[in-house]
Amino acid sequence: MFTERLKFYADTPRGEKNKQFCFKIGLLTLKDSIKRFIIKGFVLKSVYYEKIDTGTGELLENTRIPPETIQDIFNEVVKENTNPHSHYKK
Repeated sequence: MFTERLKFYADTPRGEKNKQFCFKIGLLTLKDSIKRFIIKGFVLKSVYYEKIDTGTGELLENTRIPPETIQDIFNEVVKENTNPHSHYKK
């Protein structure tokens, strides 16, 4: 068996800079997990997907999510949460 997690460095809504976070991905997808933190006001600096073997603790996969992908997710969050009558075009 293995566990998946989102590991990232971010500035927090409380003003903390470059704080490290690890979030276990359970019911949410990787994309939804990233959206969750963007909506809460975190400024994501560097984001990684990790897969860990729960039996041995061995890191099976450690993949950096490209900044362009994070920007695309951010843009999607803005579009979903912007009033359709605002000046922001969907």
